[in-house]
Amino acid sequence: MGGGAERTMINNKATLMIVGSLCAIGNGLSQPLMTLVFGGLINTFGATDPDHIVPVVSKVSLKFLYLAIGTGLAAFLQVSCWMVTGERQLLEFEACT
Repeated sequence: MGGGAERTMINNKATLMIVGSLCAIGNGLSQPLMTLVFGGLINTFGATDPDHIVPVVSKVSLKFLYLAIGTGLAAFLQVSCWMVTGERQLLEFEACT
């Protein structure tokens, strides 16, 4: 391999590791965020006028949906980035031996 191609591969590997790490942080933050959203849901039942419970619960349900989509995307990117990086490192290791 030439120097340019090897340098590009190293940069891609570092980029995958950074993206995978950031997605892992986002994935880990999902549980505390879910706790905050769930707390808002519980507060809705105690503090809202009975006539306004359904619209407020609907808004909180949308927050749960957005959180689920974000968590699913972060988890997928986390696993796929680290899996690709690990496979590339294994191939490089096998090529050296």
